[in-house]
Amino acid sequence: MENVIFNGVKISTWLEYILLKFNDIKHFEIDQENENYILVKSKTNNTEIWFIEYDEINQTITDCQYSNKDCKSWSGETCQIDYEKYGTFTQENLNAVDKTLETPIYNGWYSEDYYIGNDLFKAVSYTDKYKTRRILTYTSGGIGCLVFLLTPFSKIIEYLMKKGIFGSCERIIIEPIVKK
Repeated sequence: MENVIFNGVKISTWLEYILLKFNDIKHFEIDQENENYILVKSKTNNTEIWFIEYDEINQTITDCQYSNKDCKSWSGETCQIDYEKYGTFTQENLNAVDKTLETPIYNGWYSEDYYIGNDLFKAVSYTDKYKTRRILTYTSGGIGCLVFLLTPFSKIIEYLMKKGIFGSCERIIIEPIVKK
């Protein structure tokens, strides 16, 4: 097994990383009760960080994601795209996951949730409140097949929603878990 270093400490598992990364009990609570994931809950806001399908024997995770109960957007699959590369426990993969977690922990993010009536049309998340880099566009199935029919007109609908002409747009700033 490769030597993996985190904060100057040699570690050999994802669990060790999680326990070291989130050891500040005034900011984080670690929930290991579910066999399908390890959940880290923020104590300063409604953000949750998920380490999905942690496999202790093979030292893999299938994904690391974050979300916040105050909005509908989320990080998307940060590892799922290339499970073999990102899910195994290596220095490179730990660094990639650690960099991804800078957004919820130290930077916060911005969400625009678009609704048609009371149904979510889509949610767009950005890495910062200035909307310089999009994280993910989540298109909801809440309005059924209509979402597929409206997709070609998505930019026009988004513009009309932002102006309050059609549907609505809720803008949410998710503050970072740890204030600098």
